[in-house]
Amino acid sequence: MLVERGDRVMPEIKASLAAFAERELRGRGMEIRTGTTVERVAADHVELAMPDGTEPVPARTVAWTAGVRPHPVVERLGLPLGEGGRIVVDRHMQVQGHQNVWAIGDAAAVPDPARKGHACPPTCQHSLRQGKRVARNVAAALGTAGSAPSATARSECCRHRPRSRARLGGTGEEAEAAPGPEQITAG
Repeated sequence: MLVERGDRVMPEIKASLAAFAERELRGRGMEIRTGTTVERVAADHVELAMPDGTEPVPARTVAWTAGVRPHPVVERLGLPLGEGGRIVVDRHMQVQGHQNVWAIGDAAAVPDPARKGHACPPTCQHSLRQGKRVARNVAAALGTAGSAPSATARSECCRHRPRSRARLGGTGEEAEAAPGPEQITAG
């Protein structure tokens, strides 16, 4: 059984890919409960929080994953925070209102060029690309990138490749993924 507090699984990715993953999991016999939380874990069961009490579900193994949130120290830095407590940055990953301060990864709300008005999902795939790009941006800002800072060196946070795919399971089926040079394989 997969229990998700939100209204859908995998909220950090596109709804179409999350729906694909949910169909795949259900097709493999996985029961999925959205809008549900675990109240208590016991030796032989978990208790799910329900509007009228709790529902015990027999379980011998429980795997828990937490949502992605920045480290609590981020709140104490005095930087502007956006949705989910992530640091607000521009497309160059420079912190809003702070010259020569940059932030990346799951601590930063880096604008997603593929989804206007949204931040890149806080995933390793995006963080790795952001790390490479922000290194160039910092070097350009410091004038050590071989020349003065340029629009080319600071042009975007990530390079998206529109034909990227995610392979879920061993079925050979693919779904559109968060664009990127890597192919993600899960399952």
